Amino acid sequence: MMKKILFVFIALTFLTPYFGICQSDSTEIVRKHGFAAKKLFVDFLGPSGGDIADFRSYSDGFEIGYMHNFSGPLELYLPFRTAVVQFNDDLSPKRMHSIGAQIQYNLKSDDAVFQPYVLLGGNALFSVDSQTEVDLPIGLGLNIKVHPSTAINLQGAYHLSGENRSNMNLAMGVKYYFLQEKKIKPLVEEEEEEVKLDKEEELDTDGDGVANTYDLCPNEAGLAMFDGCPDQDGDGIPDHTDKCPDDAGPKIFGGCPDTDGDGVPDSSDECPNVPGSKENNGCPIIDSDGDGVPDGSDECKNEYGPSATNGCPDTDGDGVPDKDDKCIETPGPASNMGCPQIEKKEQETLDLAMESVKFESNRATLKPSSFRNLNDIATIMKRYPNYKLRISGHTDNTGSVSLNQRLSEQRARSCYEYLASRGISASRMSYVGFGPDQPRADNDTESGRRLNRRVEFDLYLSE
Repeated sequence: MMKKILFVFIALTFLTPYFGICQSDSTEIVRKHGFAAKKLFVDFLGPSGGDIADFRSYSDGFEIGYMHNFSGPLELYLPFRTAVVQFNDDLSPKRMHSIGAQIQYNLKSDDAVFQPYVLLGGNALFSVDSQTEVDLPIGLGLNIKVHPSTAINLQGAYHLSGENRSNMNLAMGVKYYFLQEKKIKPLVEEEEEEVKLDKEEELDTDGDGVANTYDLCPNEAGLAMFDGCPDQDGDGIPDHTDKCPDDAGPKIFGGCPDTDGDGVPDSSDECPNVPGSKENNGCPIIDSDGDGVPDGSDECKNEYGPSATNGCPDTDGDGVPDKDDKCIETPGPASNMGCPQIEKKEQETLDLAMESVKFESNRATLKPSSFRNLNDIATIMKRYPNYKLRISGHTDNTGSVSLNQRLSEQRARSCYEYLASRGISASRMSYVGFGPDQPRADNDTESGRRLNRRVEFDLYLSE
């Protein structure tokens, strides 16, 4: 079979000059499509631990393929192979088939007799009683051109695959291409095109001495130095790139003027006739209070203050300007309006007082045991002079509502008067009675009623 196919290719090689395409002066011959037939020598044993150079381990095979020649050195090759091979992990020979695709890169032009190439591709392998495998061939080849349509082919490629399926392929055979005509543009048409271009180059619509072909502004009279475009203000910047085409200005400002010379072009200068700074949009910096913060950014223009607080004074240096600080002379975080936070232990003292301040039964008279807790509250009030104190009295639901309301208010007032006697200004305190309206526990039990009879102390910052 192989001899018959080779005979057909050889016959085509020598008959092509008689049946081929006749080339004229207006055409050229190109190779686009073709077929190949090759004798294969395949070795699966050498790459899997054997000797690739031991040609006794190679099996015979056969290959046919389709070729498509792209413009340039690239060629697509689609081969089909068949061979009886010996696998390293299987003692019995098996019929193996493969189909694939390769890209061949020719290292010489089509006109050369000897045309070496490199190849890279992928194949799918099929064999009896074995799953489909994939291999990746990489190799070298040589086409020996015996006729424009025919070449003798020699090729060697290593096929990288999974375990025990890598193989070595050697091939020799014949390639046959179908020749096609490609028209060549007549020289006369090229000469006519050149004449046409010459005429276009001579045309000058705006009469500025620059032909339309080279004129960037063919409908406006301009200067040759600007490729035919005008420069109305004469600043050396053509109008089509000049941001201010009617006013002369330097290139650094896109052709716009800077009347006061402060480095800010008039088009962006809010004070075009008075030198200023870029930071102030071309206007001079004004600092009324002399604190180094320009009036435009100074939130307190007539008060000396640091830039950290936007020009406003900060007496206690806590980063909260006095205008927003509820404790101007005492440092505190911005989250607490510039006032110090009530410490945890002092808040615990206030919470303890709610449980510990006691009164005579059904009366508003403080028991002596309550004085210690109230004295602690007075100390806290003196430590936080910017805070105010809200005192609220509560009762259980035993007895009439009006009586409980009056009793809760009187008890809150007793605490208020005691703290006033300890030097706390009455303007910093307030008291109120809620009677049984705000219970904190169940009034149905004695323990719940005991919790509901209480006085609460709440420190707060006035808005």
